[in-house]
Amino acid sequence: MKQILLLIFVLFNYFSFSQEADSTLECLEEALKTATSDTSKIKAMLNLGEYELDHNFSKAEDVINGAYAFVQDKKTVLGQNYEALVLVELGVLKRRKGKHTEALSHYLKALGLFEKEKDSANIADVYHNIGMIYKYEKEYSKSMEYFRESIKVNESINNEIGVGITFMLIGSNYKSLRQYDSTEWYYNKSKKIFTVLNDTKNFQRVNNHLVILYLRTGRDALALQLSKDNTSYSKEKGETLNLVSNYLTTSNIYYKSKMYREAGRFVDSALRLAKKEGFKHKVTEGYGKKSKLWSKLKNYKSAYITHKIYKKYSDSIHNTNNVKKIQELELKYVFEKEKLKDSLQFSQEKREIQLVADSESSKKTLYFILLITTLLLSAIIAFLVKRDFKYKKRLLELENKTLLEEKEQITLAFENLKNSANEEERVKAKQDILKLKILTEDDWNHFKNKFELLYPNFFNLLYMSGFQFTKSETRFLILKKLDLETKEIANMTGVSNDSVLKTQYRLRKKLDLSKTTDIINYIEQGVGR
Repeated sequence: MKQILLLIFVLFNYFSFSQEADSTLECLEEALKTATSDTSKIKAMLNLGEYELDHNFSKAEDVINGAYAFVQDKKTVLGQNYEALVLVELGVLKRRKGKHTEALSHYLKALGLFEKEKDSANIADVYHNIGMIYKYEKEYSKSMEYFRESIKVNESINNEIGVGITFMLIGSNYKSLRQYDSTEWYYNKSKKIFTVLNDTKNFQRVNNHLVILYLRTGRDALALQLSKDNTSYSKEKGETLNLVSNYLTTSNIYYKSKMYREAGRFVDSALRLAKKEGFKHKVTEGYGKKSKLWSKLKNYKSAYITHKIYKKYSDSIHNTNNVKKIQELELKYVFEKEKLKDSLQFSQEKREIQLVADSESSKKTLYFILLITTLLLSAIIAFLVKRDFKYKKRLLELENKTLLEEKEQITLAFENLKNSANEEERVKAKQDILKLKILTEDDWNHFKNKFELLYPNFFNLLYMSGFQFTKSETRFLILKKLDLETKEIANMTGVSNDSVLKTQYRLRKKLDLSKTTDIINYIEQGVGR
């Protein structure tokens, strides 16, 4: 009897929440239909677009794009503030689709318009959204800067909800940096604010983040229970983005418990919904998890294929061009802002110069103009030096990132070769090795280490041969052991075919071998025996 009553209670709550969501949507759609003025229409479109961002992503895209077209057509009537509000929603839309440069472009345009209007509340909101862009780009220090600017502005206007949301996101950044004490501290600060304000929606958002924290800090049972509660809440409220996140988080819990098939079921649910709604970040995350699950189930072929799909999605979001464009957009915004400030300052100084000219000689006026010009040139030089320093620093970071990715490619190629179950997989693995570029000493050392794991006795054979092989000869022998041809070796090592042939010739002469004798077979059968 108790179980029946409990089931009735759950169903009642579910339908109550569904009716509440339907009722909200009906009210928003009715407000748009009955809007009589341009102002009331754009307000209704903004409200509906914001609601649909959490519930029906494709519909949100239609509404927000429609609002942008409408505000462009009615720009002179509606003014800059509504244009900026639409740009923010467009930014959120693009961010959730993984189009970070487009999102940042919309945010920066909106920020410029809000700054002209001195609209503090919306300035804080844009800072928050730009912080989200850098968070997804894994630029956590930059993300923290914008989040803290958002908190500063929100505190100045007593916007406690805005402060609470940003505390939650700072906690999320610390979680990514694995600083879990700081993570929990910020989450608790955020929950305290939402509890006082009785803000159930944002309170629930903090709970979504807490699941991952509990899982990483060994509180698995608490994580699973909270994850189930969060999933129920997201379903009841029709919040698709949160629901996708809940599915992926639940899969992490089962993955940690080695219940890989159960974890896969939740990943599949997340992928279906994320693809349908166009949540590119979540699709990427889903394929990453799916690849790991296949690997744990020892289905290495599926793991490899899924990993390639993951890399394709990941590279389309996180790539060097993306980072460069984001940096250029921000620099352009800062430059335009400084240019406007300099223009206003220059106009003021020009008026002062005119007053001086009325009472002083032309010689003093000339000196004053020269002084102003010198100051402006100094400011420009300082700006250019600072920009050049930042560019070189970023360039170094990108080079380091590229080196790391090259090492990962080498590691993956050898793992695939080692784990190949048949000739077809071995051929594919060899093709992956051929795509590698091994140009630096660091590349070679990493390549050699991975080779030694695959063929642990090969270097012993070279040592026991009694011959002193040069670096180039050793490299040639390693690549020959992998069945590579002269042209393939030259392409991988960045040298000419002639250089490879000369190395081969020196080896044959050193070992006293004829042209028809296979060098590798000769070494493996025991050189000099």
